[in-house]
Amino acid sequence: MPDFAHAEATARRALDVIDKLLATRDRMASGVGGIGFRREPEAAAPVAWSWWMLISDSARVVAEAAKNGNGFVVAPVMRNLMTHAVAMA
Repeated sequence: MPDFAHAEATARRALDVIDKLLATRDRMASGVGGIGFRREPEAAAPVAWSWWMLISDSARVVAEAAKNGNGFVVAPVMRNLMTHAVAMA
């Protein structure tokens, strides 16, 4: 992961967290019977879920590229993820 050479341990921890979050998301998305939402946020929940799928798929692209030593090619995707993270906070 040459893009993270200045903090290799941090990069490994971040990629481990991304892998765990994506595995959880994949389990949820493949669940039998679909995903249920509480009544109060039911109208917004499908839109939020779709947005989360886009963001997590983008994170998957970034993580795989970084693991393969090609992290430099996903700078625009990473910027988009960072923008969404800041907006979400």
